[in-house]
Amino acid sequence: MSSDGGDGWRKPSSSAFSRLVNPELHMKPNLPVGIIGTSIFFLVIGGLLWQKRTHERQQTALNKPPKSVEELLIDDQ
Repeated sequence: MSSDGGDGWRKPSSSAFSRLVNPELHMKPNLPVGIIGTSIFFLVIGGLLWQKRTHERQQTALNKPPKSVEELLIDDQ
């Protein structure tokens, strides 16, 4: 057995197309960029959920049955 270690998991050569399509595989991790990107992702998801919630509230408010005359008279007093 030799102690040189052999090839092991050497990095295969990549084309320019591969680097263009999958840049995350060819660059070093960057913590500040990752934190900013994750924050923006969760802000977008939160905004979409908020819009869905307000739309559902508006729809339920529009679909309520109209009040009867008795209820309107009681509310006026």
